[in-house]
Amino acid sequence: MVFVLYLFNIIYINPILLYSLCFIIDAYNIIFILGKKININHNIINFLRLFLIISFHYIPIFFLLKTHKSSDFNNIIISIPYLIILIIIYIFYLKYNKLDLYSVYNYIITKEYSNLSDYIKERFNTTFEFIILIFLSLYVNYTVITKKY
Repeated sequence: MVFVLYLFNIIYINPILLYSLCFIIDAYNIIFILGKKININHNIINFLRLFLIISFHYIPIFFLLKTHKSSDFNNIIISIPYLIILIIIYIFYLKYNKLDLYSVYNYIITKEYSNLSDYIKERFNTTFEFIILIFLSLYVNYTVITKKY
């Protein structure tokens, strides 16, 4: 969501550090998802998970790196306090709900879904939200990939 706001110049804080941190977590998730034995019933779910990881993290970081200018260094430095604030808010949110980072990400990665509708309901709450996110993802991907650099 931060990337969409940055892409359409709603916010001016460069989210490259946020996506750099996501890269580490995503690399682990991709290795885990591709490395495990995939059940035929879960193929579409794993494909969808990989598509979402690539769409929401790797295409934005590609754009951010392609459009990065040395003059943006000050903007990146300015974004550090905002990134720290976001992380603190997220940790407080987890603590408030009696969760921790390990249990949240371990659950997301290891959860086996019996069908696509279960995955959509648990991960996105409703089919409507899922469809909106998919269309938003496709639009942003198209915008980033077809942009002239």
